[in-house]
Amino acid sequence: MPSIYSVDQQVKFLHLQAEVDTLLLELQTLKQMRSLGPTDPKN
Repeated sequence: MPSIYSVDQQVKFLHLQAEVDTLLLELQTLKQMRSLGPTDPKN
């Protein structure tokens, strides 16, 4: 089934998708660190 998007657009979209995934992971990590932070005995 041929795509309605050009290959160039697909590549750009995949890059954006990967970037968003990375940012979401970073955000999750930061949230976890913040929620753990105050109870961490090392602080």
